[in-house]
Amino acid sequence: MPLYGWFGRAVEIDVENRKFEYYEVDEDVLLKYLGGRGYGAYYLYHNMRRGIDPFDPENIIVLASGPLTNTPVPTSGRFSASTKSPLTGGLIDSNCGGHFAPFFKGSRIDFAIIKGMAETPTYLLIDEAKVEFRDASQLWGKDVHETYVALKNKHGRCGVSCIGPAGENLVRFASVIVDGHRAHGRGGLGAVFGSKKIKAVVAIGNTRPAVKDQHKTLIIVKDMLKLIDANPITGKALSLLGTLSTFNIMYRYGVLSTRNFKDPLVEGFEELSAEKYHKLYFHRKFACHNCPVGCGRVSKIDGRIMMGPEFESQFAIGFNLGIYDYRDIVEIHNLCNQLGLDTISMGVTLSCAIELSQEGLIKESLRWGDPQLVKRLIYETSQRAGFGELLAEGSLKLAKSVGHEEYAMQVKGMELPAYDPRASQGMGLAYATSNRGACHLRAYLIGVEILGIPKRVDRTLSAFKAGLCVIQQNLYAAVDSLILCRFIGYATHEEHYSRVLEAVTGRSFSSEDIMEIGERIYNVERLFNVREGIDGRYDTLPKRMLEEPISGGPSQGYITKLYDMLQEYYELRGWDSNGVPRREKIEELKI
Repeated sequence: MPLYGWFGRAVEIDVENRKFEYYEVDEDVLLKYLGGRGYGAYYLYHNMRRGIDPFDPENIIVLASGPLTNTPVPTSGRFSASTKSPLTGGLIDSNCGGHFAPFFKGSRIDFAIIKGMAETPTYLLIDEAKVEFRDASQLWGKDVHETYVALKNKHGRCGVSCIGPAGENLVRFASVIVDGHRAHGRGGLGAVFGSKKIKAVVAIGNTRPAVKDQHKTLIIVKDMLKLIDANPITGKALSLLGTLSTFNIMYRYGVLSTRNFKDPLVEGFEELSAEKYHKLYFHRKFACHNCPVGCGRVSKIDGRIMMGPEFESQFAIGFNLGIYDYRDIVEIHNLCNQLGLDTISMGVTLSCAIELSQEGLIKESLRWGDPQLVKRLIYETSQRAGFGELLAEGSLKLAKSVGHEEYAMQVKGMELPAYDPRASQGMGLAYATSNRGACHLRAYLIGVEILGIPKRVDRTLSAFKAGLCVIQQNLYAAVDSLILCRFIGYATHEEHYSRVLEAVTGRSFSSEDIMEIGERIYNVERLFNVREGIDGRYDTLPKRMLEEPISGGPSQGYITKLYDMLQEYYELRGWDSNGVPRREKIEELKI
C-alpha cells in the first residue's frame, strides 16, 4: 500500500567519514510511533548502547518530521530533534517551529540520523537527492545571526538550523536555533551539535508529501481553524498578546516566584504586564509556518528591532533574577539566542549562582537585579570563560560543586520553568515524572488547575492529579510525534488528531489509537532512561518545593504534596514502585 503523509524514507549521515545512505523506514514503525518525538525515542532506544557519553562520537542525533508535517493541517510546520542529553544524561527531544520543517520534509525524507564526529567544522546541506558536507570553518565562532544570514545569502530559499558559540564550547544547555530566533531550547542539543563540529543543517527541499484524501483533510482543517479562532486563548490571548499573556493570570493566582524560587512574586505586575509591553515596546507579531495564531513577538527598543520576548524568558532571565524592565529582558533574551543558550536553564542557573553568592557559599560577589552583570555572565558562559566555566555545567553541577545541591532548582538535572509547583500540585507531579527533566511541555496541568481547560480542578489538592498527568503525558507525546504545536490543544483534542491523521495517511486511526501511541512513546523514553540509571529515585523535586511553603501572595502556605501522588501515578502507568515499566506493560504496548 503506498504511503501518504510519510515518505517512508530516512537518511543516515556519517559526518566522520562524510558518507550518507538512504533507507526505507519500516511501515510498522511509522504506524506505532508516527514520527517526530516518537521516532526519535524508538531509534535511540534500539540503536544506542548503554552508557555512551553525550559528547562521544557514538551519540546520535535524530532529526524528525511527522506525518502531518507540511500538510494543510494548522501548525504542521514543526520538526523534532532527539539525542542523549549532556545536561541530564537521559533522552532529550525538542520540537521547534519556524520555517525549517517544510524544507526538511521537502527533501523527501522523514528522518535524518546523524552519527560520528567531523574532523573540521562542517555544515550539512540536505536536498531531495543528496547530502553535502560543506566547510564551516569561516562560520565557526560566529553568532547565530551572523551564521543564519551567511547561509541564507548563500543558499537562498532554505531552512537553517544552527548553533552559536555556546554550542561550539559545549555548554550543557546550548540550543540549536532555527530561523535565527526559534529554538530547540532544552537539554543541550546545541552542545551535541558542537561536539560533532556541526555548525548548521541547511535544508532546501520543495516536495510536498502526498495526502490521501485532500477533500476530507480540508474539511477537518476548516473545523480546526474555526475552533482555534473562537477559543479565547488561541484566538484572543496568544494572538493579541503572545505568550506574555500567560504572565497576567499566573501572577494573579500566585504561581510565579522570584530569586531562585525563594520568594513569591507579589510586586511588579505593572512593570511586567503584557499590556505594558504592548503599549511601549511591541513592534509586530509573527507566526511559524502554517500557524493561524501568531504568538511570536518582535520588539522595538530605543529604535532597535529585536525578537521576543517569550513568557519563559520573561521569567527566567527577568523577574527570576530581579530584573523587571522589559528593555533589559528583551536585550538579554536576544543575547541568549545569538549565543545559542536556553534562556530557562541559563536564567535558573544564574539565580542558583546568585543565591549561593548571597549565602556566602561561593567566592563570586553576585547580586539580584543587575542586568549588566547578567549579560557579562551569559557571555562568559557561552565562552566557558572565568566563572562561566562552572555556569556552563548547569545549576545541579554548580550547586554540587560546593556541596549544596538543594540550591539547584532542577529535576534530573534540567532547570525548572516558570510555574512554581507548590502553587499547582499537578505541575509538581508533571515536573517530577517528566522523562526529560523539569518541563512544562510533557504535561501542562496548569491548563486544568489555573486556566480551567476543559474545566477547572482544585490546584491545592493532590487527588486525581496522577490520572490527569498520565493522560496529558500520553496525549502530548503523540502530538509531538505528528508534529503539531501544543498551543492548538487549547481548542482541539485527540479526536481531531485521529480524524485528520486518517484523512492524510489513509490509515485507520481512532482517538484511542492516538492515546496508545503516546503511551508507547512515553514508556520507550522511560526505558531508555532506566537503562541509563535514571529511574524512580530521580522522580522528585528540589527540597525547597517539598519542605518550604510559599511565603506570601495568593498561594501563601502551599507546598508540593508529591508523594501523595507518585505511587498512584506508577500504578496507573503499569510501572513498579521504583518507576520501572513492568514486563506486562512492555508486552501490552508491543515495544
